[in-house]
Amino acid sequence: MADQRLLTISTYSRAVGIPASALRHYSAHGLLVPADVDPITGYRYYAPDQIDDGVLVHRLRLAEAPLPVMREVLAAPSSERAALIDGLVTAHTSRSTHRLETLRGLRDELGGVPAATLRLRGTALSAALRQVLPAAASAEPDLAGVVWALGPTGLELSATDRYWLAHRRLPAAGSPSPARLITAIPAAEDLAERSARTGMLEVAITGTTLVVRREDGTTLLEAPSADRAVPDLARLVTSLPAVRAAVGFPRLELAAFTAGRRTAEADGAVTLRLELDGEGARLIPIGEPDDVLVGWASTSGAEGPSSVLLQARLLRAAASSCAGEEVILDLVDAETPVRVHSPVQDTMICLVMPMRP
Repeated sequence: MADQRLLTISTYSRAVGIPASALRHYSAHGLLVPADVDPITGYRYYAPDQIDDGVLVHRLRLAEAPLPVMREVLAAPSSERAALIDGLVTAHTSRSTHRLETLRGLRDELGGVPAATLRLRGTALSAALRQVLPAAASAEPDLAGVVWALGPTGLELSATDRYWLAHRRLPAAGSPSPARLITAIPAAEDLAERSARTGMLEVAITGTTLVVRREDGTTLLEAPSADRAVPDLARLVTSLPAVRAAVGFPRLELAAFTAGRRTAEADGAVTLRLELDGEGARLIPIGEPDDVLVGWASTSGAEGPSSVLLQARLLRAAASSCAGEEVILDLVDAETPVRVHSPVQDTMICLVMPMRP
C-alpha cells in the first residue's frame, strides 16, 4: 500500500470493538466505508482517523440504533451530534414507555408470571457494580456487559473479558424465581453513578427488561437485555474444583508490586511466576529473579501446583476489586482459573486465567 499507516480490517475491528463481519455489512450500507480496497485481493484498509467514527458506531450499536440513525449522527458536525442523540433519547423513551405499558397490560390480561423482584440498598448496588465493571472494560462485543441474575439467594452481578472475571453476590429481600439478563456497560455505569446516594431500591427483571426503581416509584434504570445469549457466569465461580492450595499477600503490597510491572513492557503483558514451597509463596517477575514479593501459603493435603504463571495486569485488576488488607489466591492446578478474593468480603470473587508455560 502507498500509505503504510492504513489499518487492516482485523486491526481496525479490534481498535473500535466491531466484528469484521459487521464492518463489511456497514460498508455495504455506506457506513464506515474503508479508506482503500485492494482491487486484486479485495482486502479492506481503514485510515487511523476513522477510529473515532468506528468507536462512535460501536456505542450506537450497543444502544441498538438503526443504520439510518448511525448514518445521520456520523454525517452531522461534532457540535450537532449531542443534540441529535438527545432527540433520539426522547423518541426512544416515548416509544419504550408505550411499549412497556402495552406489554404489562397484556401480561396482566393473560395472567403471566410476575416480575422477578428484589429489594436492596442503592449504596450497596452502586459499590457492587463498581467492583465488577472493570472486568468488562476491554471485553469483545460478544461478552461486553454486566450479567444480572436474580434468585432466592439475592442478586448476582458478573462481568468478564475472557481473561479475568469479577462476580459479586448481594443478599437481598425477596425470593423471586430465577431470572437472568445482560445489560450494556454504559447502562450499568450510569446506574452505579445514580444509585450511589440512594436508599432502598427495587430491582426487577420482567421478561427481557431490567427495571430499577426508588421506593417512591421513580425509575432509575429501564434497560433491555442485550440481543444475545446470556452466559451463566456465576456457574463458572461455583463449579470450580476443590482448592488445593491457598496463598495470601498484603493487598497494597500486591497492588504496588504488580503496578510496577506495567512499565516493563509497552502493553503491560508481564508474566509473574507464583511459586509455592514448604516455606510459603513467592511472586517473581519472569526475567527479574531478584524482585520478589513474599506471601504465606497453605495446602489442603492434596497434590497441588508448585507454580502458576499469571499476567501482572490481570492479577492487579482482580486484586484491586477486592476489599480489606489481604488478598487470597485459591489454586487448583497450573491450568485452572485462580480464585482471587478477600477474607473480609466473601461475596466478591474474581477468577484469573493462568498463562501457559
